[in-house]
Amino acid sequence: GGGSCVFYTPSTGVRIHEQLALEQDLQRALAGNEFVLHYQPQTNLRSGRVVGCEALLRWEHPERGRLAPDRFLSTVEKSGLVGALGEWVLRTACRQRRLWQADGLPIGRVAVNLSARHLAMRGFLGTTEKILHEEALDPRLLEFEVTEALFLDHDPATLEKITALRRLGIRISIDDFGTGHSCLGRLAQLPVDALKVDRSIVGQAANGRQSSAIARAVLALARELGLAVTCEGVENAGQLDFLRDHDCDAIQGHWVGAPLPAEELPHWLAAHHDTPTSDPGDDSAGLLH
Repeated sequence: GGGSCVFYTPSTGVRIHEQLALEQDLQRALAGNEFVLHYQPQTNLRSGRVVGCEALLRWEHPERGRLAPDRFLSTVEKSGLVGALGEWVLRTACRQRRLWQADGLPIGRVAVNLSARHLAMRGFLGTTEKILHEEALDPRLLEFEVTEALFLDHDPATLEKITALRRLGIRISIDDFGTGHSCLGRLAQLPVDALKVDRSIVGQAANGRQSSAIARAVLALARELGLAVTCEGVENAGQLDFLRDHDCDAIQGHWVGAPLPAEELPHWLAAHHDTPTSDPGDDSAGLLH
């Protein structure tokens, strides 16, 4: 394809066979409940309180073991299952957040990654509203993480849909901020509430003034625009101290906690935090920023 020539090798045949097998497995996986969500906690830097968690997709493959999304998401898009799997992720995350709320656990928001393909699907807004209603979840307890690329083409339909999601009460954050073609000139006009700074920038934060320049600039920009900031990939005390000194709002990473199955997160919460049990839905001020 594409006017190119490729010389066949035995390894090419192996890759093609694995791709076809993966596509067939995906058809079975969704119906067979082989997908699971793990949740990575996020904490407020000033209070230490858990303010949210990110829902991360995993595939418990019966033969290959646990697979991270980078092993199969491209195949999901080719197989036509992206809509069904995206709806499953959203519904599962909302249902789990509602169960934690019923148990009185102060988990904060649950963040779900929203791709351009999901957003472009007909009826996406209606599906989101339907899931929130059926799972009885306050929209303020849901966050969508979108990439910078979604805003680059200035598509009015995309901006309109994201604005509509915000009107529902869902928080919108730009994921992996600083790694793409950042739309800095339009950032103040975009319908977003928060920035999620990529781990590659956080990783340089404590390595001297020159290496930390981008992190300092992003944090200062967010303050000026009134946007909340979550820094992901926080791994050590040096990064933690730097982010605290530069007014980062929340952090995520192995320094806080690894992604956990839903049933393990309450145990982690009990072991690491003494925050009084309360309903986060009643704490709008602390929850929103």
